[in-house]
Amino acid sequence: MIYLKILTQLLTGIAGLVALLMDYKWHDKRRKIFKHLRNLLIIITIVSLIAGVIITLCDEKEKNDEVTNLKNQLDAAQNTLTYIKSNGDTLKSQIKPFLELATQQYPNLSSNEALEKLKNRLNTIDYQILSGSEKLTNLSSELTTEKKIIKTFDVIVSIEFSGKWDKPPYSQWLQPGKPMTLLNWTDNSKKNPDLEFSTSKISYETINSSTGLFKNTLIIQPGQFPLGQLTDILRAYDEMAFWVVLSLPENLLDPKITFNKVDIVFSINGSKNGELHYKPNLSMDYSSDLKALIPGEVSWLQPRMELIGKPIDVLKMSIE
Repeated sequence: MIYLKILTQLLTGIAGLVALLMDYKWHDKRRKIFKHLRNLLIIITIVSLIAGVIITLCDEKEKNDEVTNLKNQLDAAQNTLTYIKSNGDTLKSQIKPFLELATQQYPNLSSNEALEKLKNRLNTIDYQILSGSEKLTNLSSELTTEKKIIKTFDVIVSIEFSGKWDKPPYSQWLQPGKPMTLLNWTDNSKKNPDLEFSTSKISYETINSSTGLFKNTLIIQPGQFPLGQLTDILRAYDEMAFWVVLSLPENLLDPKITFNKVDIVFSINGSKNGELHYKPNLSMDYSSDLKALIPGEVSWLQPRMELIGKPIDVLKMSIE
């Protein structure tokens, strides 16, 4: 548009110059140059007129667009002011508690300074809470790990067995010279040592003339594996065996021993974790073992049972 306005001004100037030439230099109307200048003046006038009309229309359009744009901006500003005005009370009610707290905490400061102080203090508290949360998370992780460390591992074993004897083939109370292993776990991959549950005091109860009860608490002795290990190590074991000790096998009238009932309850760190209750009614012949006994020497018979499979699954242990 700027170029069209410049062109119009140039045409106006040229038209004036042509008119001067026609009046003072080539004013003889009979000459051809006068006729050419007159035609040129007419053309220039027409072109200038058309350009002027176009410029006027374009200016008018631009003014209308500008007015429309300004009106839209004014409407938007009015809408914003209306929104702010309508929500002003809400904003005031939301800010009021913070302002009251800030002025209570910092009564000697202006409202703005008090709010800034309160903001900084809240940021500091937020940081302290975040830091405390991270410390609690770390502590929780440490406690979880600590909880999984095996400090004590024991089992209550109750085995009811029967057979034929004139006198019980066991002593009511037996105290070997060192802790005796009566239950163990085995890792058949040999990556881990056997878990040996033992006791230094063995007791029996007599139920009737043909039935006895072995009921004792066996423990992993201090310093032995897996004490100090995480409970996850128990997943590696895939076999469990247990047995009773008949310290007076010569009293047996029949070499067959029947396991009637078995109750086994394990505890880790003092909490019950895993148990087995069943009635196998399993009879086993120990003829060859009895024949191997040497008369006059102290010999013990150890009827034994084995459970194939991961103990943690058989016992339904909870290993986190």
